[in-house]
Amino acid sequence: MESCLNLALSSPEAEPLRPSHQDLGVAFEEFRFPLLSVPECNCGANARSCFFRDYGIKVCNCDFGYNQTNGYCSAICNEANCIHGKCETVGNGFKCRCNEGFTGQRCEEKVQTKLNKQDLWMVLLLLEDSYFAFASL
Repeated sequence: MESCLNLALSSPEAEPLRPSHQDLGVAFEEFRFPLLSVPECNCGANARSCFFRDYGIKVCNCDFGYNQTNGYCSAICNEANCIHGKCETVGNGFKCRCNEGFTGQRCEEKVQTKLNKQDLWMVLLLLEDSYFAFASL
């Protein structure tokens, strides 16, 4: 064990100090801490682990497909995430696969199909041609 130096302010010389076990016991006695009551750490059934950080902040390490919400492991995907589609877990988040006819991050927008003027004229010409073809039979 290395020796410590006891430097007295009034003395220019330093003398080695070798603490005995009794001295160490006294030193530890000065640093007694009261036992703290630690609250139970519970993040729910879908948690891998639970612990408290500094200042009592609870941290949940959740299974894949779950993340910490209000101190518990909750499913990332739920019915409310995707209005007209299916929710899929991607990393720590989710993505919506929209049903046909819907778009948007949460499948909230109905797809609007607009015909431009050229397409409209083409449809009218086809209808006119088929009408005359049918009428001539």
